[in-house]
This record gives sequence, structure tokens and C-alpha cells, in this order.
Amino acid sequence: MSRKHSQPTDIREFSYLLEVEELARAPLSRSFSASAEERAALARRFDLVAVGALNVEARVTPESEGFLLEGELDGIVTQECVVTLEPVESTIASRFRVRYMSPDAFTALTGGDSEEEAIDADSEDVEPLPAEGIDIGEVAAQYLALSLEPYPRKDGAVLDRPEEKSDSGGARPNPFAVLKTLKNGG
Repeated sequence: MSRKHSQPTDIREFSYLLEVEELARAPLSRSFSASAEERAALARRFDLVAVGALNVEARVTPESEGFLLEGELDGIVTQECVVTLEPVESTIASRFRVRYMSPDAFTALTGGDSEEEAIDADSEDVEPLPAEGIDIGEVAAQYLALSLEPYPRKDGAVLDRPEEKSDSGGARPNPFAVLKTLKNGG
């Protein structure tokens, strides 16, 4: 497997490229872990406190119209609690399945002119095969992002809402309670 170094403008902080020549020898299996530098770059990309670990196992299998990439990732991430802004560490695990099709087959599938069996878009991702090959690291980074807790919360963290005050200084009534009173003729 080739290791492609990203350019400064490239968003691929975690690149493990299987070049087209390597794909010709598929099926292939690869296992790798993110370096400390890659984990720090991924943490910046996804606005995380830290990525403590990221491990990937992937398999590429040839198919009539391209290749199937299947794999798993696991790791440890630290995010900010949405209530206290304290660090919240969690373990992540995800499976991925991406079908890479030749550009012609992909165009036929997405153009609606394909007479071939339709692929269930809910069961897997379908992408055109890039000319340079398949970047397993970038696929793993995208699935890492999908695995993150959208609203991480530290155990026991509760959002205390200050009681709203009315113009007269007393507590403001619940607007739904007011509507219910009006509806009931009160």
C-alpha cells in the first residue's frame, strides 16, 4: 500500500491510498493505525479535543464493475461536553461498506439509464472509482465523523435554565399553559 502525503491544501489528514496498480491485485486486506500527527490533524478537522486512538481494518474485493471496500474502525475520541465544556472521552466503533464503480457504470447508475440491478442506496455508499485509487484513510476519517456523538454530555451534566422573569418582576408563565387556558375558555 502506498502512503500518499497530503498537500497543505488537501483535507486528507489520514491518507492510506491503494493505487490502481495495487487494486489490480485485489482482493486485498489492510490494517493500520493513525499516528500521533494524524490523530492531532483529525482532531482539528472535526473540532475534537483529541483523538486518542484510531485503528482501521479494511478489505477490497474486485467486482464486475469496480471494487467493494469493506472495513471496521475503532478508536477513542475526546469531545467537549455541550453543557459544561469539560472533556468527554468515548469509544467509537463503526463498520463501512463503499462500492467503487467504474466511471461509466457509475454514470449509468446515477443517470437512471442503467438496465442493471439497482443498488440499494441505504445499504451502502456508491462512489465513482477515483483515477488515483481508493483512499482507505479518508473513508475511515469520514466514518469517524459519522460515529461522533453529536451532543456529547458528561455524566450528570444538567443544563440549568435560569427562570425567565416577566416585565413585572415575577416568574413568566409557561406559554403553553397560557395557550391551554385560552383554549379552555379561561
